[in-house]
Amino acid sequence: METAVVFILSYLLGAINTADILGRIKKIDITKMGTGNAGAKNVARVLGTKWGYFVGVVDFLKGAIVSFFARKNPFFLIFACIGVLAGHNWSIFMKFKGGSGLAIASGICFALMPVATFFAYFVGLVVGLFAAKFLPLGKFAPYDVSAISGWLLLLGIAFFNSNYFPALFALGFPVLFKRIIFLSSKNNKMTK
Repeated sequence: METAVVFILSYLLGAINTADILGRIKKIDITKMGTGNAGAKNVARVLGTKWGYFVGVVDFLKGAIVSFFARKNPFFLIFACIGVLAGHNWSIFMKFKGGSGLAIASGICFALMPVATFFAYFVGLVVGLFAAKFLPLGKFAPYDVSAISGWLLLLGIAFFNSNYFPALFALGFPVLFKRIIFLSSKNNKMTK
């Protein structure tokens, strides 16, 4: 019962989509502009970099807050992480649309393992830049390569040095699932 409450509260927090709220304030539907994704990257594309950073920071903090409060109980932590990500990616308030969950996942990782997360994301950035320069990948592939390689490195660190491995392992799947659906969707509204 307590686990269900943790999941539901986390889901509801994640479902309060910052990009959607900002879009409503600015009188636009963020899901119908740019890539159609209700996240920081699309907000930066549509409304400008400062608003993209604002949305990214708020989403990052949502992930950090949830994981910070649930970190004492590994079982609750897994459900809290999946809940906040699921809420952000498939918000009940947005007809089950949402963002990709990368900022939320980053906040979760940083709250649990700040030094390892910084290191893993730095390495992920280097790998993504390398991929962009030397590999024939699509427009968004370097971004994806960075995120995936950073997550995998963080998983490796957590596996050997942390009790947070199950939660970090579990949080990658909603993000990867949403990204795969987005990239394979025929309705994907990518713009140049």
